[in-house]
Amino acid sequence: MKRKNILTLHELEQKAQGGKIIAKIAGSVSGKQVRKSAKGNRFAFAQLTDPTGAYEVTIFSDVLEKFGDNFDIGKNVTLTVEANVDADQLKLTKASICKDLGYIDDILYEDQVAEKMKIIFEVEKLNFISLSKYSKIKINDKKISRNKIAIIYANGDIISGKGNTQTIGSTTTSKAIKDAREDKNVKAIVLRVNSGGGSALASD
Repeated sequence: MKRKNILTLHELEQKAQGGKIIAKIAGSVSGKQVRKSAKGNRFAFAQLTDPTGAYEVTIFSDVLEKFGDNFDIGKNVTLTVEANVDADQLKLTKASICKDLGYIDDILYEDQVAEKMKIIFEVEKLNFISLSKYSKIKINDKKISRNKIAIIYANGDIISGKGNTQTIGSTTTSKAIKDAREDKNVKAIVLRVNSGGGSALASD
């Protein structure tokens, strides 16, 4: 794999910590679900594994039509993916897929977004504030509620004990739910699950 510049899942995740990258990754197909978008285009979700972990990729319609058989369960494939880390989770995606599936309206560069905003707001110049300055703004409005919604991510195979960004550990997940439940300011818990299953004992 090294000679072909193919990264393992662990290596890809480490490199993506520094920002979005495009790289090759290989894996064995462990599952596949075919879906239809709002526009009627067929696409699929495929679950793959390598010696360092498990991950899921989205297969766009043109790739699915030409190479769909290559993603049958049990086959080994090599993919070129765009990877980034979001909310401590490794995301393998391409912006063009999101647009074609109707998840976003368009794909634009920063200057193109600025031009569209000028037209929308009917101004000649946009005034921006940096995120660091925005985060330091103090709000004195006492009407703002201290209530919170806890979002807990459960991604990967279900296992006993502690988990990580690629596995759902029974100890880690139950502790996160318990901590949120005992926080008096948390009024709701959103559990985002992305898993094909795993240990029945750990699930209980």
